[in-house]
Amino acid sequence: MRVLANRRHAKLRGQILKAYGGSCACCGESTQDFLTLDHIQGGGTKHRATCGQDVYSEIRRQGFPKDKYRLLCMNCNFAIRYGDQCPHQKGVAQLLSTLEVAEAL
Repeated sequence: MRVLANRRHAKLRGQILKAYGGSCACCGESTQDFLTLDHIQGGGTKHRATCGQDVYSEIRRQGFPKDKYRLLCMNCNFAIRYGDQCPHQKGVAQLLSTLEVAEAL
């Protein structure tokens, strides 16, 4: 029974990864073992509390909404969860700021 449940979960996770592009939306990491589903507007803990271990099935039933979920690698996910933004995004913001200053000169 457990083997069947593990296969079902792996297949469903594969569908989630494919539906959301197969790589981290922030840094582009594509190693599947590193990827996790992120609730874009937060609320993942509350969502898991309401649907238990069936989060992937619920997302599939919803039609894989792109405005609510995305894939992130665990590093980017934790950086966003425990900080204000991912270091990758800070680097982009700094680069854009530098380019704007250079263009103004």
